[in-house]
Amino acid sequence: MVVDAPTAVVQCLSSVLDGRHRWRALGIPQMRSELICGVQLVDAFRHSTGVECDAVRAAAKIRIAAARLSTVLDLSDGGAESPMETVLRLLVLECLPPGYRWVSQLDLGRGRWGGTAPDLACPELKIALYYDGASHDSPDVRARDKAIDRQLESEGRQVLRFNRADIGVASVRRAVRAAVQVALDLLRMPGVAS
Repeated sequence: MVVDAPTAVVQCLSSVLDGRHRWRALGIPQMRSELICGVQLVDAFRHSTGVECDAVRAAAKIRIAAARLSTVLDLSDGGAESPMETVLRLLVLECLPPGYRWVSQLDLGRGRWGGTAPDLACPELKIALYYDGASHDSPDVRARDKAIDRQLESEGRQVLRFNRADIGVASVRRAVRAAVQVALDLLRMPGVAS
């Protein structure tokens, strides 16, 4: 039997949320691993298939409790290009002051600077976050990243880059949140609390 993308994501999500299927998820304060894995799964489906949250809700019917499904979908973002980008977003989700939100893959001028779309950005506060996977380890890519950072900083943006080592250890994850808070504090924007 063939199923559509919304039905497939609901079938997979149900088994993840019920703990029947799992993978090692990096811990995030106040989030159960099933929730983190569920958000990673939905992010991946949304990114790769373009499935919309409303279609997932319709396909869920009685398979997943509405409140539980809403929690996952509210945390989901179809712009996440990897599970680690999802973890980064969930990790810093509450760092922004009320009224501001993170935007995934915000186009900041692909043609001008050799291409850049921060994995997360708050356009109003001019902060850009990148998760740099292994492909960023090469000298050429590092040089390109530094040029992008300099250009964005010259435009008044705060640029922060994180890698697996930054996000993979619990004590360091606290440092990631602290680094985002420091960047926000440096902006000295009214209403930005530490």
